[in-house]
Amino acid sequence: MICRLVLGLLSSLCAGFVCATIARNMVAPKVAGAVMVVLFLPVHYMLWVKFPMWYHLFFLISLAPALLIGASLQSKIVSAS
Repeated sequence: MICRLVLGLLSSLCAGFVCATIARNMVAPKVAGAVMVVLFLPVHYMLWVKFPMWYHLFFLISLAPALLIGASLQSKIVSAS
């Protein structure tokens, strides 16, 4: 379960980085984060009995912030170069 959560965090960071690279603003990553949470809510509802509550909560709560952190990393790298 921890490996799945780490993979999810890394994927969210990369998604935010790519989203900010393509859009070149911070609005798109915020929208993408909100859309991802909304799309993952029904999936985790269907999987609720297969995983402990802490797993679902960690994934859903960290999804949008990880995406925004990835987007902010992109803006820092671009401004540094």
